[in-house]
Formats: sequence, C-alpha cells, structure tokens
Amino acid sequence: SFIYAGAKNVLFSLWKVNDLHTSNLMIHFYEAYSKGATYTEALQKAKLKMLDNPLTANPRYWASFVLIGE
Repeated sequence: SFIYAGAKNVLFSLWKVNDLHTSNLMIHFYEAYSKGATYTEALQKAKLKMLDNPLTANPRYWASFVLIGE
C-alpha cells in the first residue's frame, strides 16, 4: 500500500523485531545513506555492521529487514 500511495522505497521487517537492535540498524542505515550509499548499499552496510558486532551478529536482529522499490 505504501508503494501504491507513491513511496519510492519501503524498508520493512518480515517478523517482530527488537526495538533496541532495530534502532541501531536504522542508525547504521541512515549513516551510510547520508554518506552517499544507495538505499540498497546502505541496508547492506548496516546489516554487515550488525553482523560484525557479537551482540547483534545473530540474524534474528537484522535478517528480517527487506527493501522494496527503486
């Protein structure tokens, strides 16, 4: 419905996620995007940062996020 309403990109989770870890993922995502990465690259970089951290390396903290759109 967001795409139909005109959103060019939608980042969403496939399952219920932890708020704290999602907040960290979004911070990494927007940091990468603000430095010139595309949305896809920014999501990849954010997931890799989560993977590098032993506290968030478990895929349940980052693998549910999917980007659709342009």
